[in-house]
Amino acid sequence: MQDFIRVVQISDMHLFADTSKRLLGLNTQDSFNAVLQSLSEQPWQADLVLLTGDLSQDESLPAYQRLAQQITTLKTPAYWLPGNHDDFQNMLTGLISPNLHADKSIIQQNWQLILLNSQIPSKVPGLLAQNELQFLASCLQKHPQHHALVCFHHPPITIGCGWLDPLGLQNAAEFFAVIDRYPQVKGILNGHIHQQFESHYKNIPIYTTPSTCIQFKPKTKYFELDIIPPGYRYLDLQQDGSIKTEVLRADQFTDYTQANPKAKGY
Repeated sequence: MQDFIRVVQISDMHLFADTSKRLLGLNTQDSFNAVLQSLSEQPWQADLVLLTGDLSQDESLPAYQRLAQQITTLKTPAYWLPGNHDDFQNMLTGLISPNLHADKSIIQQNWQLILLNSQIPSKVPGLLAQNELQFLASCLQKHPQHHALVCFHHPPITIGCGWLDPLGLQNAAEFFAVIDRYPQVKGILNGHIHQQFESHYKNIPIYTTPSTCIQFKPKTKYFELDIIPPGYRYLDLQQDGSIKTEVLRADQFTDYTQANPKAKGY
């Protein structure tokens, strides 16, 4: 048995019920297919997959049902959490497949993965409601000997992107007040920002991953697309609590150039 847990993060797919629909010029179904193909061609097998929000752009049941069918082809346990573009009830109804699970606390070896809901219905920014913070604390209390990776959609720190920073987690101080009490938290994993980003809170690393569709250009004051291939991240959760990670891109997918570089938002 390998001495680490390999987690794959796939995020911000923005799928539609209609597979021909495009988001700012890019067909999100085609780009998602390319990411799944890239993942299937890796010489390794992930231990689990995390889908970290904005799975559907139109919040439709058919989009979630099709996603569930496609995730089944990976033959890897997969878990999901909602983003600001998602419909939570449709997720519960549509994200059903033999290897797709709604568990929000996952124990693997000496790690616990905790999946939280930072969605504010009908709003773009995020917030961890009191019941989510209480759930986080209870999970950490229950497994003090397990290293913990805490996952939710909206980043709890600024990323240096002027238009995106106000749309992150609105009660980050409350979140950090919880994890400050639990030294076993070894990582924070988010989506939402459609770009690779790595930073720290104190000694805890914070990671985001590229979207499987359009990419947002880093360090911009105003909305701007980055015309580069879609991607995903893998994280190797080590037995000592450290994390090794890398972002991979679906370089075989050339249609990313169809994204509209003059787009001013969506």
